[in-house]
Amino acid sequence: MFKSKIFLFIIGLGFLLSSISALIAFFYEDLRNVFFVIAVVIFVLHLMLSQLAYAFYMLKRDDYMKAMSMKRCPNCNNPVYQDDATCPYCKTALEQSQEE
Repeated sequence: MFKSKIFLFIIGLGFLLSSISALIAFFYEDLRNVFFVIAVVIFVLHLMLSQLAYAFYMLKRDDYMKAMSMKRCPNCNNPVYQDDATCPYCKTALEQSQEE
């Protein structure tokens, strides 16, 4: 939870900085080139960081969902999926739970 707040803060800060740089570049002609480049660089970094944060979130969510759907092999104690008929590690036949 803490890491997601940090990512959101960084994404918001990047958006704010790129917006301020773009406004300065728009209103001040003598600083236009410098602040335009700064705004573009910050905006591109912002987009890349937001994509990275989203990918990180999706990977963590997938890992969590996979972990929730796992059970343990009674023979070797390795994790196996709920719908596996045999353990992929020791090839032991697993009991299938009958949930209806």
